[in-house]
Amino acid sequence: MMMMMKTLFPLLLTATCAVLTTACDTSSEGEGEGEGEGEGEGEGEGEGEGEPADASGAEIAAALIAGAEDCPLIEAQLAFSTLAVFERLEPSYDFSADSDNPEVAIAAQFQGLVDSAATTVDQARYDECLVDIAACAPDLFQEGSPCLAIFIGSRAVGQGCAAREECVGDAVCLLDEDCGVCATLVAVGGDCSIGNCVDAASCVDDVCVVLPIAGEACDPDVGCGDASECFGDDGEEVCVAFDDADELGDDCSESGTCGGLFTGLACVEGVCVEVAVAAVGEPCDTSFLNVVNHCVDSFLSNINTCAAVDPETGIGVCTALPTSGPCLDGQCGPGATCTIGEEDTCTPAPGEGEACEESCAEGFVCNFATGVCVDPAGVGDSCEDVDCAANLECDERDICVDSSSLPVCPA
Repeated sequence: MMMMMKTLFPLLLTATCAVLTTACDTSSEGEGEGEGEGEGEGEGEGEGEGEPADASGAEIAAALIAGAEDCPLIEAQLAFSTLAVFERLEPSYDFSADSDNPEVAIAAQFQGLVDSAATTVDQARYDECLVDIAACAPDLFQEGSPCLAIFIGSRAVGQGCAAREECVGDAVCLLDEDCGVCATLVAVGGDCSIGNCVDAASCVDDVCVVLPIAGEACDPDVGCGDASECFGDDGEEVCVAFDDADELGDDCSESGTCGGLFTGLACVEGVCVEVAVAAVGEPCDTSFLNVVNHCVDSFLSNINTCAAVDPETGIGVCTALPTSGPCLDGQCGPGATCTIGEEDTCTPAPGEGEACEESCAEGFVCNFATGVCVDPAGVGDSCEDVDCAANLECDERDICVDSSSLPVCPA
């Protein structure tokens, strides 16, 4: 289950960043020309443009985070609802030390964009976005929203870039390792073997195809359109819309779900209610989108598990994972690992320099090439066989990088 969640937060973050990095609509035909002739001249002539004196990635992200605390819709769109949900369902998990904490990651991404020499912060759009956040605007991340136009790129099509925001207009950044090239989007039906599809489409077999929308079945490897993301149990994934997030008390008689672990809400007798937290010994179930009774500390913390699940009812019993003796459904509790043998047995997790198959003691990771516990990989180290340290990401080259800074790419 830990691996599933380790992919969930990056997925939600990807959805958030896809929303936040939608090509900026500058609403001014002269901006592109002004920026092309010179950043200083273009920015000076533009009304309301220019970098706020105190702008920082942390401050921009903090404004969105503060708005999310008062607005359930913003919270869902930013995926912070998921963070809040899991803080309630997984009280033993230390989110502050988690490299997948979306609050930390989004702030880091904003900081990288603020620091980029190829982007400027549009003061007017930034101020308008703050007003919309304070008003809990329902279209906060829809096309035309000022929150999608906080950053203005200066790199023209064909020039180098490290992120989409560095490109002018609706161009995207086609990355090749650290740096890429600004390029136009490929329309539905077009050849995407060397380009990115428009936002409502995805590249399948080198052709841009229309993505499924909220409520429709989806493939996690392909994704969804209309500001939604693909979530659910294996083989039962559906597109869940950020801009139509379920709230407590909503009618769910038609959909049959309120988001489950995604929103922290369960559909019970046609009404969205808060997912219950089952203590050890109490009944539980394991469906991601339709969970009603979540076994406490069973999804991230690996302390408990919903065991002895009846295949007909889907109901099991919240059970503490063992730290010694026989494994439970191939799992063990904190500080232990399931050793495969004639009888799978929970044994102490191996420490530094000791043999490993999957996990190691806290502070170490398993080198899958050598089968030995080692320190996590640092900045610039290979992550092909060793996980990166906290707050680092493994890039396309299998190298650990600091996501809080963008590489400087030549124009």
